[in-house]
Amino acid sequence: MTRIRVGPAGKVGAPLLIIGESPGETEVEEGKPFVGHSGRKLMEVLNANGLQYDDVYMMNLSMYRPPKNKFEASLPSDIAEGVEAIENYIIEHRPYCI
Repeated sequence: MTRIRVGPAGKVGAPLLIIGESPGETEVEEGKPFVGHSGRKLMEVLNANGLQYDDVYMMNLSMYRPPKNKFEASLPSDIAEGVEAIENYIIEHRPYCI
């Protein structure tokens, strides 16, 4: 099985950073986070508050879809990579809200 990495998306340096667990099927297909069912609900809330997809920055704790789509089955190395990426992003860009 080929693993597909789904990296961050949105506006680098945006004041709002949204962090999810891991990509789902739709995110893997489209190659960006928060575009599946939950992402559509999130976008409804953001849109209702005057924000668009490209007004925020989004990333996941794991950039790979876990086995059977169960976060607890994620590889520790995948989570460590994601946590490091999140930490580096926060240090570099200092979002106002996470």
